[in-house]
Amino acid sequence: MALMNEPDDRRSPSQKSQEIPTIDCPQCGAENYANSVLCWICQSSLHEEIDRDEKKTGDKPEFAQQSSSIYANLLLFFLIPALIVIGIGLFYLNVTWLVYFVVFISLPLLAIAVGLRQSLLSANQDIRNAGEILTPIYLMFLAVFGTLGIVVLVILAILALVFGFFAALFEMCTNMSNTGR
Repeated sequence: MALMNEPDDRRSPSQKSQEIPTIDCPQCGAENYANSVLCWICQSSLHEEIDRDEKKTGDKPEFAQQSSSIYANLLLFFLIPALIVIGIGLFYLNVTWLVYFVVFISLPLLAIAVGLRQSLLSANQDIRNAGEILTPIYLMFLAVFGTLGIVVLVILAILALVFGFFAALFEMCTNMSNTGR
């Protein structure tokens, strides 16, 4: 009776029809089935053992290494409308402020966002890792900046209303003294 680990020449014709691929033993040269773990003659390992530390390198599998462009595009998708809305508000308050806002705030924020987007879409794993680390930091900065920006715009709008009210009140008072009433 033939053993399952024995090569094809010792098996019956009905067993040979299954055509299982074979490999040679690196120690004794005996022919073994490719799915065998040990040689049927010398019992040595047929396949190289991979060091467990090498398996745990932390690299993602090939199919998971491509990052999604949705996450990378969300930076610009939310940043551009926010900058436009703030720019419109500044345009109505003071056009000079809008120029400073565009030059000193909008353009640097957009440049950083485009750079982070490119790093998140990079084929280089190290660059992508750096982008994945820096993007949350950038988003926290934007959240703080956006909150402060909204607070400043609300304060400026309130000041504009208060000054407008007092200017109108002063105008009414000065017009009364001119008319004699």
